[in-house]
Amino acid sequence: MSNNTDIKLSDNSIALIAKALQVAMLTGTDVVDNLRMMSFELNENVLNPTAGYAENFDKNINSMVKEVMEVMNSIPVEDEDDEDEPFEKTPQYVSALDGSGETDWPSDDDDLGPDDEVDVDNW
Repeated sequence: MSNNTDIKLSDNSIALIAKALQVAMLTGTDVVDNLRMMSFELNENVLNPTAGYAENFDKNINSMVKEVMEVMNSIPVEDEDDEDEPFEKTPQYVSALDGSGETDWPSDDDDLGPDDEVDVDNW
């Protein structure tokens, strides 16, 4: 008879996998590469990310967010006066990367209904 042990993923492990999937989607990289780099430790039949890997992962995410913000702030945006100004609303666009799950996407059409069509090619 085989001795099978029931091993579960901790909430931290699940959150880390979800973040890795989000990073892969945002960067266009293969999620398999991100998953292969993950490092876990078994404690009381629960897999947790190792402290070193979790810290390094968060550091890399913060570095990417910083780079995105620097690039976004360097892009001139035309306003009604046709003056070039740095993009000032960057934090709302990168808030999805902070792990909170909340986004604050600006909307020019607040009165869109569920049956209204939107042409995403013109966004």
